[in-house]
Formats: sequence, structure tokens, C-alpha cells
Amino acid sequence: MFSATDDLTNLGLEFLDAADNLVAVVTSQTAWPKTSDAWLPLQSFRLSLSNIQIIRGGLEGTLGKALMPIAARMLLEDGARWEWLLHSADTASPGQALKTLVNDGAHHRDKISKSLQSDGVPQNLINDLLGPATEIPVPEHGTPSLPAITELLNLGYSNASEVRSAPAMYSVLSQFVHATPISNWHIRRDIFPTLTAPAFAISLESAARGFERIALITLLLAGVSRETLDEPLNALSERCAQITTLAALYHFLG
Repeated sequence: MFSATDDLTNLGLEFLDAADNLVAVVTSQTAWPKTSDAWLPLQSFRLSLSNIQIIRGGLEGTLGKALMPIAARMLLEDGARWEWLLHSADTASPGQALKTLVNDGAHHRDKISKSLQSDGVPQNLINDLLGPATEIPVPEHGTPSLPAITELLNLGYSNASEVRSAPAMYSVLSQFVHATPISNWHIRRDIFPTLTAPAFAISLESAARGFERIALITLLLAGVSRETLDEPLNALSERCAQITTLAALYHFLG
């Protein structure tokens, strides 16, 4: 199967330039909120930047492109979670939507911890790996949980065509996380390490759309003013829209 042309890679690099500009604007702020409410969204934004660095490595050739779908999946999923929070805040009781999001994080933490324990990893090393996540309280029995991932993705990434493409993209990206035969088919070994055009396009679009959602919502929740964010976020959203339009020509998912 063919590879994507350079125009898609170049758009991806322009998106990263816009992301770098956003980070520069945000980090230039002299007064960051000190409240506990700002901690969680800021941590999520910083995590998204780690995944963006993997995308950068794939685009610049310093990392194998086969890593891009894994980072893109995390960005797509986290962006959907924050979009759900934004929608739910209007209908849930005060603080309930954020509590649900925190509980979801605690469930993921416990799942990771149990998996490492079963592999014989000492608890003190597990705690070091999990870092501040160990301080998240254990969810109370019967507390509300997040909707299914398909519902989250459809809510977070609606488009003008009304084609619900995000769940299909998430499914493709998941093939790389779990190393299925489908993912192996989409790795171009003749010019390793790269991806087929559809997988590359899905990865880049998912990463761009996910990061754009995360940046918008988490930074506003963290207390960065809308006036400060307007210009860099508009530039980021414009690049994201350009990627989405061109990527559709390669993956045909709408």
C-alpha cells in the first residue's frame, strides 16, 4: 500500500509550529493560578505535550512513524473526555462531572497498578512510576462513570458531514496499541519505519483534533484568559482543519 505524500507531513509540521507558539504564549504568563482546581487540567495539558513530541518525532524522522498511532490514540481519547466534561458541566451538579473524570483516572491507575503487580513489579517502584496519580482517592462505590468510549468520541468530534468517523479512527489506532495483524499490515517495512497512507493520515488527524480539544478546554479551566488564548488557539484550529480536510483524501472516513 502507498505512503502519504509530503504535503500531509508538511501540514503536520505547521500544526506543530502552531502548538509551539501556543506553548510559548502560555508559558509566558507571569501569574499562574495556584488553586487545586487548576492542577488536573494543567497535568492533562502537559501530558498531551509529551504525546505531541512523539508525533513530532514521527514527522521529523527522529522516531519511527509506527509510534504515532499510539500517541494519537491517547490524544484523541483524552480530548473526548475533556469535551464530555465541558458538555456535562451544564447539566450535572456542581463538581460532579469533574469528579467523574477524576474517578475514571483512578480506575485506570488501579488497572495499571494491578497489571504491574501481577508481573512481579515491587509496589514502591509502581508508586514511583505512577507519581502524583497515587494521591487520587479511590472512587466511592456506586459513583457515576464516564460513558462508553464510542459515545465520548461521537460527542467530542462531530463534523459537518455528520459522519461519525472518530470511533472508526479510534478502532484503527487501537490496532497498533494491541499489535494486531491489521497494524502489521499498515507498517511499511520496505521503507521502515513508516506507515501506509491511511494509517498515517488517521494518526495525524486524530492527534491534531485531540490536542486542539485538550488545549482549548484544559487551559481555560486552568485559568488562562480567553484573550491570551484566542490568537494562538485560532491558528492551531486552522491548521487542524487543514489536516482534517487533506487527511480525508487518504483514509476516506469522512
